[in-house]
Amino acid sequence: SQTGALAYLGDKLASTKLVWFDRSGRELGGVALPDGRYAEISFAPDGRRAAVVRYTSVNESDIWIADLERGGATRFTFGTAINNYVQWSADGSRIVFAGDRNGPRDIYVKPASGATPEEPLYASKALFKDPSSWSVDGKSVVFDDLDSKTNRDLWVLPVDGDRKPTLYMRTPFNEQSGAISPDGRWMAYASDESGRLEIY
Repeated sequence: SQTGALAYLGDKLASTKLVWFDRSGRELGGVALPDGRYAEISFAPDGRRAAVVRYTSVNESDIWIADLERGGATRFTFGTAINNYVQWSADGSRIVFAGDRNGPRDIYVKPASGATPEEPLYASKALFKDPSSWSVDGKSVVFDDLDSKTNRDLWVLPVDGDRKPTLYMRTPFNEQSGAISPDGRWMAYASDESGRLEIY
């Protein structure tokens, strides 16, 4: 700043655990994982695995695949970047996620087996692009991005072909976290049109 003051974000992150709860809020047990700062979780369709985001610093995180039945986890992404907003395809064969390895947070896809490296699915100048749902047929991914004039907007991205996203919703408010219904007919999303984030 002009006065010489410097503000910075510390890198001390508290360790967290993955814990099962029932609908009444009673703890049922945990998932045996290495110590770490786990911040997100996405269940595989078979319910036996989960993709979890593990932070090593405020500027770096990787996705790990946790075994929910036997415990333990296998690292899924590698490198010095933030990888997050992880989502499984409906058939459990692919995982889509966001990563900022090239500056802006772009969208990547990788086989859930980890057999081959991730590939870029969509990149643009928008700094933040966050995938939130796959279509049931696996042909499209829903994501939201941040626009300087219209805040967060919802898009539908074809996984194959030209991969040109189609605008789903844009208003002066934030629309985010789109989730396609199991029958493919509806999308639930969060919006702050009322003054606070609510589900529509």
